[in-house]
Amino acid sequence: VNMASSVFGSIPCPNFLTFTIAINGYCQAGSLYEAQRVLKGMFSKGYAPNFGTYTRLIDGLCRNGDVYKSFPVVGFMIKFGHVPSVITWSTLINGLCKTGQIEAACKLFTRMEQNGYIPNVVTYTCLIKGFWKTGMIWRAMEIWDRMESKGYVPDLVLYNILIHCFCKEGRHGDAIILFNEMQERGLKPDSVTFSSLVTGLCKSGEFFSALELFSNMDFELDIIGCNSFLSGLCNAGHLSEAHDFYRKMLDKGCALDRYTYCALMRGLLRAGREKDAVRLHEQIIQDGLDFDAHVHTILFDHLMKVGEVHKAMNLFRKALESKCPVDVVTFTAIICGLFKAGKPEDAHELYNHMCSSGLVPNCYTYNVLLDGFCKARDIEAVKKVFENMHSAGFGPDTVSFNTVINSLCKSGLVHLASDLFTKMMAAGFVPNEITYGLLVDGLCLAGRPNDAYKLLENHLEFRDDPVSSKSDSND
Repeated sequence: VNMASSVFGSIPCPNFLTFTIAINGYCQAGSLYEAQRVLKGMFSKGYAPNFGTYTRLIDGLCRNGDVYKSFPVVGFMIKFGHVPSVITWSTLINGLCKTGQIEAACKLFTRMEQNGYIPNVVTYTCLIKGFWKTGMIWRAMEIWDRMESKGYVPDLVLYNILIHCFCKEGRHGDAIILFNEMQERGLKPDSVTFSSLVTGLCKSGEFFSALELFSNMDFELDIIGCNSFLSGLCNAGHLSEAHDFYRKMLDKGCALDRYTYCALMRGLLRAGREKDAVRLHEQIIQDGLDFDAHVHTILFDHLMKVGEVHKAMNLFRKALESKCPVDVVTFTAIICGLFKAGKPEDAHELYNHMCSSGLVPNCYTYNVLLDGFCKARDIEAVKKVFENMHSAGFGPDTVSFNTVINSLCKSGLVHLASDLFTKMMAAGFVPNEITYGLLVDGLCLAGRPNDAYKLLENHLEFRDDPVSSKSDSND
């Protein structure tokens, strides 16, 4: 775009064709400001854009969300003798619908009809999609009925839109009715139709309906539909069928992606088939499949949670050696598992390795560290984590403090929890109900009921204070 601007600016006397090419190019590149600037220059040189140039600029502005900037362009269009077409009106209506201004779109639709323009299927489709997106399903169906009363027959695109929307709303019965209706009208469902239905049915647990629908298809689903069906099989516990379907996907050369393997991995782990999940993971590494970290994290996190720490660490090391993508979520899952397994030193070492590899801890990572070090009674490490949080720009929040207070109380270090609470208040943090509850329980368990009662009294006074309450609500 910059080069094009430079070339255009170097032309001393652009002609009509040069202006038109520049406007069209800027519109295609999404540089609408430049397109409007060239249009003004075109007017200043005495040239009048043609109908196609106006249409492209209006379409570009609407696609960019600047629908109201397109109305002056329509004004110029009319002023210079070009009559807006149904396409022009439909573009404006679609632009309003996409920006959530459905009522304005309806008013423009009415004005369009009053000016003698006859809406087409595209115009009706824009309104129907707009009403669906704003949740006004009944209005969408009113437009549908109105369109049919005018003699228009919905096309495959519109049927697919409505079927997708019904499935998204969980109204699969209505989606099936439309599915049958479109076939009665001679419209053949495509992969988009089946993907919407299969995805919706599987997500709602209606696996057998999805299976029946799938068995009646006479063509192949796209990868989204295949993944939805595979996930549905796994969620329903039909792992044998899921594996068979996975093999069919491989045999037919489907471009399997991370969602395919995530669905299989979750299904195997949910069924307690860790060995098969590990084999699948080894196959992913062996085949050099370039997925993101999520596929690996699912397996490592599960193994850690079920106590298979040694196995998880071995697989994790292999993944690192094979240059598999791992992220802060992967590391945090392993660190959390090591703490739970009573290995705080290993957890700390892995945290340092993560930081040295260039990964930046997130707030959850810090909270895992705080909880782990508190349970290990390593107060110096807790202080260090707080310092690291500050230096990294993660000011400890109420969750962080609650995590530490909870761990300290459970570890019998109530005096340290009380000190932290005092520092928390002095630093301007507003404790919530959970904070007070944790500390009151800790004091009672430590045989300090009087201190617990005083704390509870202070909390009630603090809660009833309008200034404090306001601060609490703003926190």
